[in-house]
Amino acid sequence: MHNARSSAPGLPGLSLLALLLALPTSAAAQDEGAQVEQIVVTAQKREQRWLDVPINLTAMSGDFLDDLGLYDFERVGTLVPGVTIQAQSANNPGYNVRGITSDDGSSQFEDRVSLYEDGVPISRSRGSYIEIFDVERVEVLKGPQSTLFGRSAEIGAISVISNKPDDELSGSVRLGGGNLGYFIADAYVNVPVSEGMQTRFAIIHRDREGFQENLAGGTLNGLNVTAIRGSMRFLPSDDVTIDVILGYQHNNAPGTGFKAMNLPTIGSTTSPFTAADLERDGQLGLKRNVYSATGLTEWQLNDDWSLSFNTSWRQFDTDEAFDADGSASPALFFHEIVESKQANQEIRANYVALEGDLTGFIGVDFFYEDGSQAVPLVIDDATVFPIGTAPPQDVPGLLYNPVDGFVQNGNDTLFEMTNFGTTYELDLFTDATYRLIDALDFTAGVRGIYLWKNSEFISPDAVSQPGTVCPGLGDLPCSALFDLGGLTTNGELLSKSGNFGKAVGRAVFSYDFNDRFDTDATAFAGWNRGWRAPVVQVEADGSEIVPGETVDSYEIGAKGLFLDGRLQLEGSFYYYTYENFQLTFFDRSSLGFLTIDGGNATGYGTELASNSQITEDLNFFANFAWTHARFDDDVFIPAGTEGLVNLKGAQFRLTPEYKFNVGGQYYRPVNDDVNVYATTWLTWQSEIYFETSNDPQLTQGSYGLWNTRVGFNVWNEQLEVAMFGYNLLDKNYVIDAGNTGYQFGIPTFVAGTPRTWGGEVTWRF
Repeated sequence: MHNARSSAPGLPGLSLLALLLALPTSAAAQDEGAQVEQIVVTAQKREQRWLDVPINLTAMSGDFLDDLGLYDFERVGTLVPGVTIQAQSANNPGYNVRGITSDDGSSQFEDRVSLYEDGVPISRSRGSYIEIFDVERVEVLKGPQSTLFGRSAEIGAISVISNKPDDELSGSVRLGGGNLGYFIADAYVNVPVSEGMQTRFAIIHRDREGFQENLAGGTLNGLNVTAIRGSMRFLPSDDVTIDVILGYQHNNAPGTGFKAMNLPTIGSTTSPFTAADLERDGQLGLKRNVYSATGLTEWQLNDDWSLSFNTSWRQFDTDEAFDADGSASPALFFHEIVESKQANQEIRANYVALEGDLTGFIGVDFFYEDGSQAVPLVIDDATVFPIGTAPPQDVPGLLYNPVDGFVQNGNDTLFEMTNFGTTYELDLFTDATYRLIDALDFTAGVRGIYLWKNSEFISPDAVSQPGTVCPGLGDLPCSALFDLGGLTTNGELLSKSGNFGKAVGRAVFSYDFNDRFDTDATAFAGWNRGWRAPVVQVEADGSEIVPGETVDSYEIGAKGLFLDGRLQLEGSFYYYTYENFQLTFFDRSSLGFLTIDGGNATGYGTELASNSQITEDLNFFANFAWTHARFDDDVFIPAGTEGLVNLKGAQFRLTPEYKFNVGGQYYRPVNDDVNVYATTWLTWQSEIYFETSNDPQLTQGSYGLWNTRVGFNVWNEQLEVAMFGYNLLDKNYVIDAGNTGYQFGIPTFVAGTPRTWGGEVTWRF
């Protein structure tokens, strides 16, 4: 904990403003120096105050994240208006910005939300969930950002900037623990080697046993992660800075607690908040490795011009085993095995005149990615269910005995399908801001995108144990079900490729009130276009190219500092339209995810945020978002086993219509050596649908979570002791529902994390 002015995400709620104005005059007078800390951001590829960026932008400092004990995207997302981040596991996160979700695992699909780590794209879903440790700040940009960040930032961008080496010897060590066997250890050390070389090393390990008991053995929904980052900074001259960053993350977590809604568990219930009974307990879980190497070079050519070279390589592999039917039935035991490697090279020339009306940049970017997703399915032959076609009348289906449970004969059938995706991309881009008159700026940018994509698919014949026969199929083994359903390619590798191009851009007017009204505030209005590339889709029954989708977003907003810098406010209203919305859903007939052209969609809403420094010791932060996002056209997709449902007017999945959070930080020096502090915050969101079909059974009603962190530090903050609690009221809620089992008439639920608490001790030097 550093101080109560740690930069928080900022709700310009009128109630907060009224509270500030109602403060006694004497209290305000004695804290005339208290101001909201301003974060310098690089959202527009150059250093600017948050206030000067004409984008709805939430920026959180590393100190603030530390104060709240936020180490992962899921909890960070609760503090950002218009953003929802859900994670069944580190392998399966969902990023939702203004109603649009990016969580596709297939190598053939594109992303909609761009994630960056130190300027490097990490948007591929299965490799994007990273630990947030030893960071300088996190920036979240809402709305299309394709011009600044590339095509994957179709509806938003999340950028994590790590701490870089500096010229001071420093470090820290933190140890902590809590309920559910929670353990955390993290540390960093910064060592200046010479005048021209500095180094920094950081590591974090977090471990927590699962909070859901598995009656078949072990626990579910646990945590085990280790992440390491090594950084070196080279200063060969006064004009050149080179950063080399190496990273590694390993996840080894227990299985996800899918709990069937309509299949009973012996000794438990169908409630997602009671024990599960998932067979193959020793095989369930996630193993995941993420490797990265980044080189960042800044070369100042003269007072006005500089060059930026961003070079990166990234690779990950994951293997997650999960029980998709959420019961003791051996019907749907899956693995998801994903591998990906990518390389990226960006070269950018930046123009920032010390005197003049023009700033901007021009650049080129090359991107390469090659990945695969294998999905093996294992079923016990005693549990037969229809796959793609209706089974014969005498197929027994899910054989269940209320006393002995599900029947298993130990004879397994294996079916596996694998998709591959390769992308080569070349972008040319430019963006500039010009001062039209004393207070009015015009910003415009364009990015030309050209890419070549190749997709492949293979599904060998299913394999049953020799000599076994399938109930209801005569002398045939259960593997024949997959042949009858047309799901195999008989070992043949199918492929399709295509070339695509698109231009995206933005145009924004911004007005600086400070020049004319002596008020540190800015208003902006603009248009942004985002693009999601076409999907080259290959399956066992054929291939097609699904058209690319385009989003046009219009937004007006304002942000500013008031009350002598003690109150920071931001608010905006946006309206966007989608053409050729790429609609992805689980296709039961192919046992995979299918993308179709979903026609048009519309969204609009407002986002408000505030951060107020009441006194030198007391800070309040809050935000609010209203999001209305719906499908416009008649589009029919399968909904479980109930046939087709029309999506016209349906609300986008994982999208609460209303969301807010409010919190406060108090930091008080007791004497010259001792400081005490407390941080508490409440997050709340309205009802969400988990399936695109808006199935009313698969929802989570409105709920709120209360969190707090208290502690003290001594000896100029060298030693710190903290206690924390998350979900203090122990609210039951689910983070996902439906899932793979839904398509077979077995919808499943995944419970959210219950109350967790613990303590930490930190030593800094």
